[in-house]
Amino acid sequence: EVVTKRNSDQEMIPCSEVAFKYQGSCYFELPYFWNTLLTDDYSRMGQLCQSLPADAYQSCFEGVGRAILAASDDDSGPNLSDNCAKMPSKEAEGNCVLRAVSILAATYGEKKYKTENEFYFIPAPKTDLCQDLSGNQKNDCLSRVKEFNCLKLGKCN
Repeated sequence: EVVTKRNSDQEMIPCSEVAFKYQGSCYFELPYFWNTLLTDDYSRMGQLCQSLPADAYQSCFEGVGRAILAASDDDSGPNLSDNCAKMPSKEAEGNCVLRAVSILAATYGEKKYKTENEFYFIPAPKTDLCQDLSGNQKNDCLSRVKEFNCLKLGKCN
């Protein structure tokens, strides 16, 4: 069934109805669906993630980072940073950015199609993506970029 109208109950379906042990994975995937349902309203996605139980919202905020990349035409840092900054807290923004950095690192160099005949290669994650984070999240982000640069690009200084 295709959802054509939305209400607060529909925004969480099917995750609110699956077995508890699958809910974290489901909430990670849900923002990808919300991109269409909520027309890329990342502030609203952040509010919905924040309304979840504590054991599910981190997965949800990470899923928003993935959804932002999926909706982007160029995976640019400013687009990602600006949209993750719409999350309701610095911790949530950090979860959004950290997952996106990990995805960029894992998919670096792959083709991403804009249209059937137009594509670009997924760029390397950059330290610029980490600049608005703080504390452990900033250190984790910088560490992930540094590890990527060493392992994938051979820049280990």
